[in-house]
Amino acid sequence: MSRLKFLLLFTIFFAPSALRAQINEGVLLSTQPLPADSRGMAMGGNLISAANGIDALDYDPAALAAITSRIFTIGMFNRDHSSTADFLGSSSNSEFDIANFSSLGIAAPFATMQGHAAIGISFDRVRDYMSAYSFNALNSNSSLFNTQGFLQDYGNPSYLGNREYLASANLAYALGLTYDVPDTSAYTLIPSITKGMQQSGNVTTEGGLNAVRIGGGVDIAPGVSIGATLNFLFGTYDYIENYTESNKNNISTDSAGGTAVPAGFQTATITTTLHQDQSGASMKFGLLVDKKIVKFGLTVETPQWMHINETSQQTGSSVVADTSFNSNTMGNLPIYAQQYDIVTPMKFSAGGSVHLAGFVGSASVSYMNMAQLQFTNSTVDMSAQNSFASDSL
Repeated sequence: MSRLKFLLLFTIFFAPSALRAQINEGVLLSTQPLPADSRGMAMGGNLISAANGIDALDYDPAALAAITSRIFTIGMFNRDHSSTADFLGSSSNSEFDIANFSSLGIAAPFATMQGHAAIGISFDRVRDYMSAYSFNALNSNSSLFNTQGFLQDYGNPSYLGNREYLASANLAYALGLTYDVPDTSAYTLIPSITKGMQQSGNVTTEGGLNAVRIGGGVDIAPGVSIGATLNFLFGTYDYIENYTESNKNNISTDSAGGTAVPAGFQTATITTTLHQDQSGASMKFGLLVDKKIVKFGLTVETPQWMHINETSQQTGSSVVADTSFNSNTMGNLPIYAQQYDIVTPMKFSAGGSVHLAGFVGSASVSYMNMAQLQFTNSTVDMSAQNSFASDSL
C-alpha cells in the first residue's frame, strides 16, 4: 500500500466529520457485481445474450423463457487473498484463504398456449468485502499522535471542566498522549509524542452483500423474449483497524517542567471499528433476440436503492512507566451512528453472442452516468457528497 493511501485511511476514520468514504462506497455499489456462477466468471460476465439457465436472473431475465425443464443449482467459491503494504520502506504481507457459499437457485417452465415462459428464484453473493493488510516500520519523522485529526481540538465545554470532558471525549488526552491542561479556560492539546516510534497495524474488512432474485421471462414473438428480475439486497460490512505506536528506542516523552501526563510512554493502541447493515432493492428488465447462431440482448437496470445503517467507534489503550498514572489505561470515544440511502445511477447494457459447434463467443457493453449517484435521507448533511458526485464523477 502506498503511503498516500495509508494517510487517507487515517484521515477518513480518525475524523468524525469526514466523508467517511461514502463516495467510494457509492461507486463500489455501482460496479459490476460478482458473477452468478462459474460460467459467468469464466466469460467475464459477458452473458447478456448468452445466459442459459438460472444465471439469466442476473444477466438478462429474458433468457429465462428458453428454459424447458426444471433446474436446480448450488455454487461455492474460494477466495485467495494476498496483500503487500509498503510503508516507510518496510514491506508487510497479509494472506488468507476462505471458501464461501455463493449461489442457490431454482427455475421451472410453465405451460403457455404458444411460445415459452419460465420463472426462477435465486440467492447469490453479489459482493465480497473480505480483505486484509498490515504494516510495520519505524517512523523517525512524525507520529499520528501529533496530528490535528487525532488530537481533535475541543474548545471550552461550559458544562464540564476541561479534564473531565477530555477524559471521556478525547482519546489523545484519556490515554495520556498529551501534556496536561488546566481545568478552566480553553487550551490547545500538545502531544508528548512527536516522532521516533515504531508504527504498526493491521486492517481487515469483512462481510458481503447478498441478493434474492425473483424473475421470469416469456416469448412475445418467435425468437424474441422479454423478462424482468426483482432484486432484494441485504448484507453487512465491517471495518476493523488496529494501530499501534511503540517506544522501541526508549525516547524520553517527559517535559522538563514535569507537566507531561503520564511520563515514560511505552506503547499505545488505537482500534477503529465500523459496522454497516445494508439493505435495498432494484429491478432489471431484459430483451433477447435469438437467431439461433447469433443472439442479441438488451437490459435496463433501475437505480439501485440501498439503505445504510452505520455505527463506528474508536477505543484505545496505553502503557506507561509512570507509577502515579494507571499503567494500563483504557479509553473510548462515544459511538457515532448515522443512517443514509445511496441511489446508484440507472444502467443500460447490450450484448451479442455467436453460438457455433458447441462454442460460444460473447461481448457486452454497459453505460452508467455516475454523476447521478445520490446520497439521500441522511441523519447528517451529505450535500458535499452529492456535489462531489455531480461535479467529479
